[in-house]
Amino acid sequence: MIYVLDSSVFLQFLFNEEWSDSAGYLLANIESGIDTAYTLPLILEEVAFKLLIGKVVEITGKKSSWEVREILKKDKNIRKQAYTVVLSFSEYIQKLTSKGLRIEPFLTEDLLLGLKIGSRYGIMTADAILVAFAIRRNIRTIATFDEDFKLVEEIKVLNLRK
Repeated sequence: MIYVLDSSVFLQFLFNEEWSDSAGYLLANIESGIDTAYTLPLILEEVAFKLLIGKVVEITGKKSSWEVREILKKDKNIRKQAYTVVLSFSEYIQKLTSKGLRIEPFLTEDLLLGLKIGSRYGIMTADAILVAFAIRRNIRTIATFDEDFKLVEEIKVLNLRK
């Protein structure tokens, strides 16, 4: 199967959320080369950012993004702990790219179309850019746990909430 991969699949799996088993199954299919998934560096950055923030919040209890930024700048020990999680994610991504994951850049046309899509359907900008990328690449299926994608008429959402 070929599809576009949203950040929510990684996040469900990495944060051991409600549908982490379904996310793990999908990622295992990518890892084994059964499925081919496309994603964007923008989506991977979204995951890395949430992992980084999540780890700092876990360690410190601080939830303000400004406090987290300051902690990362000033506290070398917390920074090392937080980036260890991000670097592990990076290694996992490298493993996936040796199998069924394809990471491709988005183009200016994806950004422009994505902003129109976001405006039309009320979805977040990164999600809308991912949809625009999928449309340009003629990949009409998206793997996500984000229900907002179901609003977009141009794509089909894999039913992962099992």
